[in-house]
Amino acid sequence: MEDQIIIQAKNGNQKALRLLFDFYGKRMFMLCLRYVKNQEDAEDILSKGFTKAFSGLGSFEIRGEHSFEVWLKRILINESLMFLRKQNKAPLMIEPDESLVSTGENILEKLSADALYEISLRSG
Repeated sequence: MEDQIIIQAKNGNQKALRLLFDFYGKRMFMLCLRYVKNQEDAEDILSKGFTKAFSGLGSFEIRGEHSFEVWLKRILINESLMFLRKQNKAPLMIEPDESLVSTGENILEKLSADALYEISLRSG
């Protein structure tokens, strides 16, 4: 079912885009909030991230279950990190391995940006 909605969204169907936002919006907002700690900033990042995702939806290829969610998470995490970098609060950047597919929440996603930064200082 999700694949059909994504295909419709790729074809510019506004209702399908809205369904995707409604389905993933809250989870992605919470993801952004873990990084920036401020609701207003998280909302801005969420908006920019979904705009970027929807404008790049044509390049997205369905590769199995959860592939859209993983792709969307990557966009929103990158947006969050860019926001922090602009404020000189970015933790050590580690590029994700694109060959790995997440089937659940990653433990690093549960950590705050400050916690990731602290870990990077201790291990560095």
